[in-house]
Amino acid sequence: MAFLLKLLPSVERLVADTTMKRACEFYGRPFVTNAAREVLANARAQLLTEDSPSVDVKGLAWLTRTRIEEMMTASLTPVFNLTGRSARPTMRPFSAVF
Repeated sequence: MAFLLKLLPSVERLVADTTMKRACEFYGRPFVTNAAREVLANARAQLLTEDSPSVDVKGLAWLTRTRIEEMMTASLTPVFNLTGRSARPTMRPFSAVF
């Protein structure tokens, strides 16, 4: 299985792919490079444990773009503060107004 690790592209080759060029322009090369490192680390782990994940540049570039979209998606959900306490220290609680 270790010989399959040599089939994986380098981080530089993955980031330099034509499909990743627009992502580099929009999000910045360091951000895209970090996402590519994560994808390649996952691919390495899969190669060592499973049968045969994708090792071609186009497939890994697609996985990298998917990872970037996941990282850019907001993880916070709006909530209502029903405790009567203010979220900002300069505002008084509703009960203090009356």
